Amino acid sequence: RVPRETIALEITETALVDQAELIRYHIDRFHKDGYEVWLDDFGSGYSSLSTLQHFDFDLMKLDMQFLRNPTDKSNDIIQCVVDLSKKLGIRCITEGVETKRQLDFLEDLGCCYTQGYFISKPEPMKKLDEILETKRIGIETADDRKFYKDIALANIMFKADPYIGKGFEPTESPKIVTVIVS
Repeated sequence: RVPRETIALEITETALVDQAELIRYHIDRFHKDGYEVWLDDFGSGYSSLSTLQHFDFDLMKLDMQFLRNPTDKSNDIIQCVVDLSKKLGIRCITEGVETKRQLDFLEDLGCCYTQGYFISKPEPMKKLDEILETKRIGIETADDRKFYKDIALANIMFKADPYIGKGFEPTESPKIVTVIVS
């Protein structure tokens, strides 16, 4: 009696390597049956843009290593993956968010979904309810879920940095909002 829209099946890219046609067939069947299919651990070492080209995923989970072991290129890579996911109509969640700084950074990039210990480690539902109440975080409703699914595909940037010096300087507020419709 669990609604199908509350269940998502996750497939790691490594599973696609050996049995691509079989996996593609099952992804299509899951979609026809009303389930979402997510690509897990994107960027974990086996990533290929052809995966995004040849398989229909509803969401991709950017591997936590981009936040855990950052390099000088990590922020640009995360920005590009978030933008790419929106252009392809695939929602993106970033794994491994452990600090407020990481959460703020991802929000500035327009990444609507994050996962990690900053909110909570995995807990039984009763304990999770207490944690969410303490942090004043509510559990999303079905309407919230639909809103976030829609807005996650819009390219909304909450920072002015890429536009400063190009005629888009903010006048009063240090932040501007740019909406790019694909």
